[in-house]
Amino acid sequence: MKKQTLIVLAVFSPWLASAAIVGPYTPDANTTYLFHLDEGAGSTVAVNAGSAGYSAILYAGNPYAGDGLDQPSITGGLGNPGFSGFGAAAQVGGPFDAGFGLGVDISGNGRFSLDDNDPIGVDRLTDHSSIFGTGNAFTLEAMINLPAITGSNHEIISTDSSAGNADRGFQFRINSAGNLEFNFVGVNTSAISAAIPTTGDHAFVADEWFHVGLSYDGANATFYWTRLNDAYTAANAIGGPTAEGVDINDDAVLVFGNEGRVVGTTGSTEGLQGLIDEIRISDVARGADEFLFAVPEPSTWALLGLGAIVGLLRLRRKSRLAERRDVR
Repeated sequence: MKKQTLIVLAVFSPWLASAAIVGPYTPDANTTYLFHLDEGAGSTVAVNAGSAGYSAILYAGNPYAGDGLDQPSITGGLGNPGFSGFGAAAQVGGPFDAGFGLGVDISGNGRFSLDDNDPIGVDRLTDHSSIFGTGNAFTLEAMINLPAITGSNHEIISTDSSAGNADRGFQFRINSAGNLEFNFVGVNTSAISAAIPTTGDHAFVADEWFHVGLSYDGANATFYWTRLNDAYTAANAIGGPTAEGVDINDDAVLVFGNEGRVVGTTGSTEGLQGLIDEIRISDVARGADEFLFAVPEPSTWALLGLGAIVGLLRLRRKSRLAERRDVR
């Protein structure tokens, strides 16, 4: 019986142990922002499937349009080919301009306004309450595809505003040295960072897809950088847990693939300059096994099939035991 059971399990084990990239995401109770970015090439508006409800606008951020004026919306950035199984993706920068970004439309007018602090922009959140959860926990993540990771700052998700330093939000980006970086400017703490791998299974390769994430439990942050490959069952941590401070009360101009602040008369200039997809913000600290990488649950038919085979083996064993008793 044991030998036969092992044979059955051996037959099923390659399937049972195989990993898979699980997605696109389905929003759960802790998903506040989720952008699948599957809109067509002519669209300028990306729909949020998360509970916060605000859409994002693909905009040209430099030059700055001026006080209270919306930045020009652009077409052509949405509807680009994404990673297999995830539909379309957004092109932010790249062959376009480093001033392009996806700005969250808080006002609901279908356009995005940069924030120069005087007057306060209509697309500025008054705090981080739609991003942070209990104890200020949160998780930031996206899928990205870049031609390079050095030479300039590549913003992934930013809430940095043009308020005074004490009231600025965060920057989650790849800095000019090629490190993944998180900096909550408004709490006067040093930026924390982790080097993106250049060797090994998760080494950066130009024009390939990677999952990038930052999970914060209210005190410490963990960085993730993982090649999109179904060989992996969990996200690859590259740094942390590292202590860092945040402040829910600081203002927030939520932008993907750039930042929404204005410096003098200069608008957005830290474009991701590549492709971005499946942007998710959660109001909890997600673990390495709560991202795109997992061992898929067995299907109902597979479980029924396995149960039937094991059941038959048990009946066969009982039959043999009965035959032995009859012989005696």
